[in-house]
Amino acid sequence: MLRKLFTKVRQLSATERRFAAAAWAGAPLVEALLRTAGLQRTLQGVQRTSDWVRQRRPFRGETIAPERGEAIIDSVYRLHPWAGRCLPRALLHYGLQRRRGAQVRFVIGVKRPTEDTDTIVDTLTAGDDIAAHAWVESLRGPRRSLDFVPILTVPHEREAA
Repeated sequence: MLRKLFTKVRQLSATERRFAAAAWAGAPLVEALLRTAGLQRTLQGVQRTSDWVRQRRPFRGETIAPERGEAIIDSVYRLHPWAGRCLPRALLHYGLQRRRGAQVRFVIGVKRPTEDTDTIVDTLTAGDDIAAHAWVESLRGPRRSLDFVPILTVPHEREAA
C-alpha cells in the first residue's frame, strides 16, 4: 500500500504535491472548526486565513484547476483519518485555491427536482430526503451543473465587486 502511495505522489507535479500537503495539514483544522463553529464561522475563518496568508506570502507558482484540486483533495481524504464529506472538502479546497489567488467561488446546492416533483418544495412535502452537495468552481468557466441547484454561492471578491 505504501509503495502504491509513493508511486502516486511521485507522479504529481511539485505544485500538486504542495497542494496535497497543505490539504493534508488543513483537513483536521477545517473538520474541527466546522464541527465546533458551524458553517458560517468556518467559511469566514477560511476566507480570513487564506487572505492573511496570501497578503504575507503572495503565491508565485502554478495554479491548479478546480477540477484537479478537487481530485487531489479527494485522494488526500481517502488516506486521511478524517473521513470528510463534500462540505469540509469544498471548504478546504476553497481556502487553498483562494490562498493561491485563484478566482473561484464556493457553492452549496440541492438536488434538482425529479420528474415526479416540480419543485424542491414538492420533494420536501412528498417526504423524500433532500440531497445536497458542496463544491468549488472557477469564475472563468461555465457554472458546473452537477444536477444541483445552487442555494448558496460565495463569490470571489472580484466577482462581488
